Amino acid sequence: MPEVFVAIGLDIDDKSVKFAKLKQTENDIFLLKYAVREISASENKITATANILKEFFNDEKSDTPVYTCVYGPNVSLKHLLIPVIPDEELNEALKWEAKNIIPFPLENASIDYYKIGQHTNKVGEKFELILGAAAENVIKSLNDLAKESGIKFSGASVCPFALHSLVVHNKNIGKDEIIAIIDIGAEAASINLFKGDALQLTREITVAGDAITKAMTGLLVADRWQLNLTYEQAEEIKKKYGIPKKDTNEITDTGVPLIHIFEMMAPTLRRLQNEIQRSFDYYREEFRVEKIDRVFITGGSSRLKNLEEYLSNALGLKVETINPFEKISIDPSSGIKAEDADKASFRLSLAIGLALDKCKRINFLKKKEKTRTAKNSIDELLKKINIKVKIPPQAAIWSLIILLLLAVSYYIYLAKKENYYKQDLASKQLILSDVKELVEKRMILDQIAKEETHIRETLSQVTQVIPEGIILTSLIYDNSKKQIWLSGEAKNTKTVGRLLKNFEDSPNFKKTTLIEARKTVIESVPQIIFKITFNLT
Repeated sequence: MPEVFVAIGLDIDDKSVKFAKLKQTENDIFLLKYAVREISASENKITATANILKEFFNDEKSDTPVYTCVYGPNVSLKHLLIPVIPDEELNEALKWEAKNIIPFPLENASIDYYKIGQHTNKVGEKFELILGAAAENVIKSLNDLAKESGIKFSGASVCPFALHSLVVHNKNIGKDEIIAIIDIGAEAASINLFKGDALQLTREITVAGDAITKAMTGLLVADRWQLNLTYEQAEEIKKKYGIPKKDTNEITDTGVPLIHIFEMMAPTLRRLQNEIQRSFDYYREEFRVEKIDRVFITGGSSRLKNLEEYLSNALGLKVETINPFEKISIDPSSGIKAEDADKASFRLSLAIGLALDKCKRINFLKKKEKTRTAKNSIDELLKKINIKVKIPPQAAIWSLIILLLLAVSYYIYLAKKENYYKQDLASKQLILSDVKELVEKRMILDQIAKEETHIRETLSQVTQVIPEGIILTSLIYDNSKKQIWLSGEAKNTKTVGRLLKNFEDSPNFKKTTLIEARKTVIESVPQIIFKITFNLT
């Protein structure tokens, strides 16, 4: 089987380095080599990482392409719609656009873009594209690492595209399907939403594997139980038992009921669920879509037992785990044992995705072609004139010709720029109109949420003062008057009296009034039917 391509993917984070070497043939993709190493916290990070890379590449050919990715607050991706302009002017236009949307200085930053397509909206033809920017310090760190390790990087992209290439390779994804890829690591998780090849939303959250472990280390006091785990004990239990079921009766090897473990995990799991749900809700609102077709999870912490089932139930969507070796074979000559590769597989997702993706959409190390502008054209023309014609100082005619050429070229350049800015202004006015509408909607929603919160707090306060023996049958709340009417049943008049006293003594209520209290018999049991009213303080 003829070899077509060999590539190496390197996933380098703050704690570890993951290496995957793939061979692509006409009919299949094979794993040739993989490795995972932890970075020593006691060494300089660049030096420690460089030493690991030297070990990885000790017997590698120098011409094998190596792809990695960059991440963090100084790396930004933006989804853009801009007026259609010639490709030779696109770089300059994007630099101008980036100044308004990229949250860090662009001097010496690396900028690249991926053109998704072209379509028509209210103001004419538009390019849809993804703009990527990496700050100078990010690229410098990568260059420092390359220099110290001796490794030549062929490309540096962003993580979402590498993960997307992995999912597309392993799963049958429809052309217009909307998919979510959630990469759950130890310290952070990224939520990425794609429609086809277009990355439409990416967001990083800090609720991930370590947060779940740390949630288990607090003190839990239960019936006949007091649980206080160390981080190491909690991590061991998490890896072995995963997320316990809510109704489980199982216990750990040391006799700890798993239901108590779940109770400690639950608040952090709800935070993870809420962050994902918030991202999905924002995406549906922003892109005006009704549903997300498929949800995939990957990364080291995605292998947590029962996580797939928990998120499926919590989100109301089927969640699928991505095994990076699902459609990648182990090369027979590699000496790799299948069971060893399977254990490391979920930590290798990004490295494998990078080797598959080859930074074909965004590459911050790609050398840009010089943008051809009117000024470039004039400079080239002047050079040609100077080369071909020796201009005497006294020949004023040549000066006039050059000035005319300059004027005409610059006029054409300005006319193009004016047209671009007019289209861009019209586009931004539409966006401003949409933003204004969204702000108005948000104000209404915030007011509703505020009122709902107020009602919930009030109901909680009411519940706290109701004694045993009271059954409420109705509650009417007048928000404008801050007045509440309660109706219910009590065992006897003493219980009603205790209810009235509780309301009178509470600092949250005032003007408590008994409207009615009459005896009746309900199912042969004597009862007191009562109605009271009170105001909120």
